Amino acid sequence: MGLNAPARTHQSAHQVHISMFVMRHFQRGEHPGYFTKLTPDGFRRARSLYVPGITRIVSSPFPRCVDSVRTFAETNDIPMHVASALAEYIDDERHGIPLETHEHMSRRVEDFILRDQRDQRGQTTLYVTHQSIAEVICGRALDQGEIVRVEHDWARGDSQNRHSLSCHSHTCP
Repeated sequence: MGLNAPARTHQSAHQVHISMFVMRHFQRGEHPGYFTKLTPDGFRRARSLYVPGITRIVSSPFPRCVDSVRTFAETNDIPMHVASALAEYIDDERHGIPLETHEHMSRRVEDFILRDQRDQRGQTTLYVTHQSIAEVICGRALDQGEIVRVEHDWARGDSQNRHSLSCHSHTCP
């Protein structure tokens, strides 16, 4: 199935068939803090982003994620939403102390994706996020600017068991 195929969601009481796009933000500056902006090359790539068939965008609130898709959303009149569930680990930036565990972060992301996919059935959603969150959703890290199509029968708590996961990768220009 190519990146142009429409997304679909089928659900049962315990499982949701997820078909969506996931993107890691474009190149950012060296410091991975909340306010880190895209590099000039990251902004250039963001201006040329095009993913056919997207009807909705959900982004991490970090500026580098929003800036990665803002032009695409505005140019194509695609609604863009911000979801804190797609943010990186919550931590104390001054001291580098994680305030949530990997397990908590995984649960936060899984709960959000399952709920969002059920609520937005029929929409083709592009989720824009960070490497750690992409790993939870896709089962692997993404390069900066990489977009994957995710097909998966996903039940809560199975992020460590991705046997039915299918990711079709595309890196933007």
